[in-house]
Amino acid sequence: KGAILGGFLRLIDRKVLAESADDLAGEPAKDRLFDVLMRRLDALGPYKESIRKLRPALMRDPAALFALNGLALNSHRYSLAAAHIPASGPLGALRMQGLAIGFSRVIDVWLHDETPDQSKTLAAMDKMLTRGGQMLDRAEDVMRLTAPLRAFCSGLRDVRRGLKSRAEERRDSRRQKDRDGDYRDDPVAV
Repeated sequence: KGAILGGFLRLIDRKVLAESADDLAGEPAKDRLFDVLMRRLDALGPYKESIRKLRPALMRDPAALFALNGLALNSHRYSLAAAHIPASGPLGALRMQGLAIGFSRVIDVWLHDETPDQSKTLAAMDKMLTRGGQMLDRAEDVMRLTAPLRAFCSGLRDVRRGLKSRAEERRDSRRQKDRDGDYRDDPVAV
């Protein structure tokens, strides 16, 4: 099941990435990501009924959900890259996971949205991206505020590693002398 689902998501990723987002290059990140996610929904459109039938079974299977989350993280890494939004580092991981969770909620709305203009889906997408942006703003504030503490802890870790490395070198040197039989300092051996 996982391989089939993985192959399906790769197919959707290819369809989403085949379209260029260069025309939105000067737009805010939220608008660029909105466009990419709408392309994802458009690519999923022909499979909507199948997804609607499959989704309840997936939601009841924790192992499948865990595997699906991993696949979704990979897909949303591509979505962020297509929208020219960084997906690396701690904030990148937070962006990907938040997008995976948020987009899953949008999918729930999309599956039951029968309006011709998909107004419920569009509203859910806008709400998800707005909330996600607010949460990321707070996370960026926390990262900025904790930067000195993280740098200090990193420095301590480096000092600890250096001390540990020197202690290991001294221990290895003593062991080598014992193996070589270096008795020059031993008064009994003379």
